[in-house]
Amino acid sequence: MILFVCTGNTCRSPLASVFMQKRLEEEGISKRVESAGIYGYIGQKASVGSINAANFYGLNLKNHEAQNLVSVIGIENALILTMTNAHKEYVQSMNLGKEVYTLYEYVKNERRDIVDPFGSNDEEYLKCAKELKELVDLIDLEKL
Repeated sequence: MILFVCTGNTCRSPLASVFMQKRLEEEGISKRVESAGIYGYIGQKASVGSINAANFYGLNLKNHEAQNLVSVIGIENALILTMTNAHKEYVQSMNLGKEVYTLYEYVKNERRDIVDPFGSNDEEYLKCAKELKELVDLIDLEKL
């Protein structure tokens, strides 16, 4: 399983998840992809900005329901990709997974965070979505 983690599971991690799911489908690879939030409220919908950004790329987040990181089944065997270094440190402090990286660290070996667009305008959500898509497209599928 590949698990994308952000704060509330309404913006960044759901977007990364749908980009990854689409990429895997296009390559004919069957792999479970999930997203969760450190402070995710179970059942909360994706933000309107994220829904609009997903739509821009022909993807759908209208049925997304947030989940909390600790409620994810199978997390101990997941490749966990976080949006920020703080998320990574939190996951590691909770001993929730063996393979934990920030998304930037995993694909570019860089110590960078992906800025949370929560509460911003559609332009900021699209900027975030573009950044996430570019990073997800760089994931080496052979390593999964």
